Amino acid sequence: QVDLDASWELDIFGGVRRAEEASRAELAAASHDLHAVLVSLLGELAGSYFDLRGLQQRLAIAERTVTYQQATLDVITEQVDAGIADAFDLERARNLRANARAHVPELQAQVHATMRRLEVLLGAMPGTLQAELQDARPLPPMPEALAVGIPSQTLRRRPDVQAAERRLAAATARIGEATADLFPRFSLTGQVGLQSQRLDELGSGDSLFWLVGPSVRWPLLDFGRVRANIAVQDARTEQALAIYEGTVLQALSDVEVALVRLARDRRRVARLTDAHTAAEQALHLAEERYRSGVLEFLDLLDSQRTVDDAADAQARGEQSVASDVVAL
Repeated sequence: QVDLDASWELDIFGGVRRAEEASRAELAAASHDLHAVLVSLLGELAGSYFDLRGLQQRLAIAERTVTYQQATLDVITEQVDAGIADAFDLERARNLRANARAHVPELQAQVHATMRRLEVLLGAMPGTLQAELQDARPLPPMPEALAVGIPSQTLRRRPDVQAAERRLAAATARIGEATADLFPRFSLTGQVGLQSQRLDELGSGDSLFWLVGPSVRWPLLDFGRVRANIAVQDARTEQALAIYEGTVLQALSDVEVALVRLARDRRRVARLTDAHTAAEQALHLAEERYRSGVLEFLDLLDSQRTVDDAADAQARGEQSVASDVVAL
């Protein structure tokens, strides 16, 4: 005897449909969770790359400062030997050179650590990116205009908000699924097969049989369990709603904070750029006055140090802008 059983449930009150809807919503939430992980990974990767380029730019400024301070020390040493300068000028130049040198190893260590972090994020062995990234390059230009729209539109694109919304939809559908248990469900069960006393006659037409019968399932005596399940699903929906509202509020805060920081740092970079330009112009004037014998050499040294400090501050500001763009 060979039997084939089949059943068809008549979904009058939507219980099965609600269950499928909840399953689809949960699947979508899991997909958004994966998207959130990818967005976080790519954001950290981009931020680390921008940090590396910004640190390399600052390292180049620091090394240039060391070179200038060393040349200054050599000049003052010659002046002391010639009796033009005194020991105070010499010790001051040595102090400035030592401070400039001390800043270089710190930046070199940060560059090394950032490069290793990039390799970890890419799943590469340490040293894999050394040849590709060791040459300093400027930061990529940041877009002046970002198509973010208003914050409420921006946060709708966040995968964590989308995942929370889908989980809320799944919890709501589970209420409908639980409520459908209060009503009867109708099933149509069928059986078809082949039956024969002899194996060689099993495939003949006379061996075919079928049986169809309806059935009704209605948990009249189990309403307490059904109502308790409805209450549980109601509570889970309230929990999902609270999580969704909290996620939306946090997302809105993140977006607005990122926008404010980006606008603030852009204004700061503009002012630092002006300060750097002014410092360079002051250095040119100081060099002319020094060649004319009007300005002391240490004053010229101060002008050069001001230019280096302004360049470093501008580089740090541009690095902050890049990080703000990534965060947004």
